[in-house]
Amino acid sequence: MSGVRHNFWAVMVAFVVLNTITVGLRLWLRISSQSFGYDDYATGLAYAVFILFCAFEFRALDYGYGATDIQPGYKPMLAAEYFVIAQLLYLIAQLVAKISVALVLYRIATMAPLVRRVLIGSMAVMSVVSVVAIFIFAFQCRPLSVAWGVGTGTCLPGSTIANTAYAVSAADILFSWLYGLLPIYLLWSVQISLRTKLVVSILLGFGAVSCIATILRLNYAIEVSRVPSTASAQAVNLLLTATIYSAAEVGLAIFCASLAALKPLLKFIPWVPGSSKGTSKFDSNLEPRGPSIRLQDRQVENGSEESILQNTPRHIQKTTHYEVHYEER
Repeated sequence: MSGVRHNFWAVMVAFVVLNTITVGLRLWLRISSQSFGYDDYATGLAYAVFILFCAFEFRALDYGYGATDIQPGYKPMLAAEYFVIAQLLYLIAQLVAKISVALVLYRIATMAPLVRRVLIGSMAVMSVVSVVAIFIFAFQCRPLSVAWGVGTGTCLPGSTIANTAYAVSAADILFSWLYGLLPIYLLWSVQISLRTKLVVSILLGFGAVSCIATILRLNYAIEVSRVPSTASAQAVNLLLTATIYSAAEVGLAIFCASLAALKPLLKFIPWVPGSSKGTSKFDSNLEPRGPSIRLQDRQVENGSEESILQNTPRHIQKTTHYEVHYEER
């Protein structure tokens, strides 16, 4: 049991540090470039809820949750209370993290209306499943304090909680693979090198790895449902192990959503295709471009061409090139 508690600390601390760095860099880049969007709000919210989830789990461990030996300062009731609340926060963090990944893809799929409709539908289905699961878990006992052994009341059957967990995990696995494979489809027709396509697909598709943690967590959740008492040492050990994978799942999803926004930093990495000290081809080749403009489509007034590009983005500048040819006689 002590080994599980030790691993629990290590995994959560690792993802807290990793996501603090990546989310911080993401928000800094988006704010400095004045391109802050809905996906950034979702990622920031997912990160905040994930930190709360980890904080409640840390508090549960401090009060002795999962400990085999009773030490001074341990409070089993408070430990169970913080652990139950943390599971609610996990469901919220998991939903917002997946939505943040979907919004990142939605932002990229500017020229793919079908993909955008699929993403909107997936976010709607995932939201319904997760909200229902949150309500079922929040009202599993009336009052909820009965779930951690305080007071008297009634609780939902264990099969209802287990079936809810299965539904959430199934939806999570499905959409993790969807969001992991969509970048390949989106980049297939983009005119960039194959190496660059592979790099970007790996970065955006890394979230599919989180479904492995979901599958492992589901396996432990099934084992917990077969244990006669959830208060037994065996059940607590299984719950702690399942929660380790829960933290890894949400942490990977947030990390994946943040990676996509760190694309401008790749120009500082020598081995990345198109990287350089100046503007990166990796950057420019993936930016949406406006329609082409033919000079003959614009009216030239007073013999001047300075207004030809007046409605184009500011970073485009008109230049004039003169060539002088002469020959000696």
